[in-house]
Amino acid sequence: AINQVGDSSNMATIKSITGNFTNNYTLTQARSSGGAINNNAYSQITNGINGNFIGNYASGSYAQGGAIYNYASSNSTAQIGNIEGDFIGNYAKSSSSSATASISA
Repeated sequence: AINQVGDSSNMATIKSITGNFTNNYTLTQARSSGGAINNNAYSQITNGINGNFIGNYASGSYAQGGAIYNYASSNSTAQIGNIEGDFIGNYAKSSSSSATASISA
């Protein structure tokens, strides 16, 4: 549903997200992250997320964050403010390595 990626010279910013996320997914044969929200390097959701996450998933050879994935490397940042809502039936399914269920940071 939402994929946000910035770069070292331009921080990607969403002020806030409000809404329910139901039955969203990422499906690849490789890395799969954030079934509903993928907040990647040099990105921020400053005022956080308010909503319910129901039945979202990530599926691939390496899957993370069935509902939300937030990634920062050693030389980049990725931030999300408060997250409020219910997480029901979200999952990550990996064919070759471990998976994390609802939120991966």
